[in-house]
Amino acid sequence: MSVIIQEAVTVAKVINTLKDLNSRSIWYAYVSNITAFNVQYTENQEIDFKGFESVKEDEVLTRDEAIEELGSLLYNAYSNAGNYFCPKEGLDELELAYKMLKSGADSQLADYNCD
Repeated sequence: MSVIIQEAVTVAKVINTLKDLNSRSIWYAYVSNITAFNVQYTENQEIDFKGFESVKEDEVLTRDEAIEELGSLLYNAYSNAGNYFCPKEGLDELELAYKMLKSGADSQLADYNCD
């Protein structure tokens, strides 16, 4: 398995799409993704702050895109050795949101403001 870097622009759109979800948890997962990549491959990939800043608040993903991107972000927040570099509570929150989104339960989706 390999660690793939998630694009900051896409992660910012996940944050915009899931407005009611703790955006700090998504940010930490993104930073964990970059760190896991750097540790795994002894690289020096930088955190793309400008990518986040370039996304406008109304730029969102579809429900299916949000599910796919959040799942990919969660998967890639860990190194191949299973290490992660952000608070476990944040990852737990994101995993719960991902499962709720994937289940498609309307009442649960409303909690995450995803159309």
